[in-house]
Amino acid sequence: MILSMTGYGKGAAASSNLSAEVEIKSVNSRYLDISLKLPSSLLNKEYEVREFIKTKITRGKLSVIIQLKKLEGEAEIVPVDKEKLKSYIQLLKEIKKTAKLSEKIKLDHLLNNRELFTSGNNIEYSE
Repeated sequence: MILSMTGYGKGAAASSNLSAEVEIKSVNSRYLDISLKLPSSLLNKEYEVREFIKTKITRGKLSVIIQLKKLEGEAEIVPVDKEKLKSYIQLLKEIKKTAKLSEKIKLDHLLNNRELFTSGNNIEYSE
């Protein structure tokens, strides 16, 4: 296990339809301080990524940037989480009623909420 470090590293890997690039910058620090920048498709994995890093590094100020890119092929159609959509529409209706707004709910209001869309990419990582 690495106890302390100052350094920089960058790595890349690719499969037939996905490329990943990870950049890590680190400076010595008494405690472990992890700053993560993840693509939206990995935001739900933030805790797991932090815990994985903690198994390898015990101290230092780290900046970790992970980028994923879909390679050639058809554009992915991202499915809508219908339950979240129903809840969000209900929330918008309640806000309209409470604020006494007469504006109609528009498609733009819904498309701006990224949480309504689920990615079929469950990307796993391993040591």
